[in-house]
This record gives sequence, structure tokens and C-alpha cells, in this order.
Amino acid sequence: EKLEILEEWQSHIEGWEGSNITDTCTEMLMQGVLLKISAGNIQERIFFLFDKLLVYCKKKNRRLKNSKASTEGPRYLFRGRINTEVMEVENMDDGTADYHSSGHIVNNGWKIHNT
Repeated sequence: EKLEILEEWQSHIEGWEGSNITDTCTEMLMQGVLLKISAGNIQERIFFLFDKLLVYCKKKNRRLKNSKASTEGPRYLFRGRINTEVMEVENMDDGTADYHSSGHIVNNGWKIHNT
């Protein structure tokens, strides 16, 4: 049943890259919207934390005229995935503004290194 839920979730991701989510993961642990700062760009992304992957996506703009199009089909655009078994998470002190954040002051932040 958990795998069926993951398959259903993946069906809402447009442009998925790599193996199917059920090939590596068994459950979603958490999800939420975060600001991703990379190469000086600040982007709002929705992150999905699974038992073995961190997946991030962009919310897909939905058409409002056709109600069917707004309720079915892909909800997110795939942007990346990181294997949690090989990533390192580094806490950032509140008020940090370094070259990774292009001078933007970061609170409640961390850096993820894909090793």
C-alpha cells in the first residue's frame, strides 16, 4: 500500500529523471516549501524527504479555465534529487551571509552537499 502511494505521488511529477521512486524508497517522511539558494539565485521549491531520497520540484502553474486540467495530471515540475545516503547537511548560523547565499542573510538555513 505504501508503494502504491509513492507511485501515485510520482505520477504528479512532470519530467521525472532517474529510476522510479519505488526502486529506492518505501515512504515519504516529510514535505514542505523552502527557499533554495544556489549560484546566487533564490527559488521557491517544494521539497519531499523520503527514507533514501530528497526530491525537489517547482510547483506547476495550473490553468483555471479548464477545471479538469486544474485537478488532474502533473502538479510539480521535477528539478532534482539527492540520495540521502551520500549527502551531508551542514547547519548555518542564523544571520549568515556568505558567497553561497550571494550575500543574502540566511536564518534557519543549512547547506546540503551531494558527496
